[in-house]
Amino acid sequence: MKKELIICIIILILIIIGNILTQKYTTNSVDVITESLKDLRKDILKDIENVDKEYTLKKVNEVDEKWHKFYNLLAYYIEHNELEKAETNLIAIESYLEGEEYGEGVSKIDETIFVLEHIERKYKVTLQNIF
Repeated sequence: MKKELIICIIILILIIIGNILTQKYTTNSVDVITESLKDLRKDILKDIENVDKEYTLKKVNEVDEKWHKFYNLLAYYIEHNELEKAETNLIAIESYLEGEEYGEGVSKIDETIFVLEHIERKYKVTLQNIF
């Protein structure tokens, strides 16, 4: 009986530690990508009539590279359809900016930020998410 109790406590501790680590990684990932997207949005809206296309595409590619670094670990514990929504939006952002449709690009940036923040909220341990 004592042996089983110790094993249960060790498993519980490992689950809690794993949850803390994955939650911190998710929060950090979302913060980095969201901050990059907000900077891109701000750069576009600063002068939407005279946007530097090469600069914005370079920034989008940087965000995409960051996303793929985070994606590899996030895919282990987050539903793939959630991650796919963010991935699809990032591709749409790049497409809109390549086509110089900056208004639509900004709209997709906002949508992507919402999706990322939703992912973070969904996997955060709160009473609302437990019940």
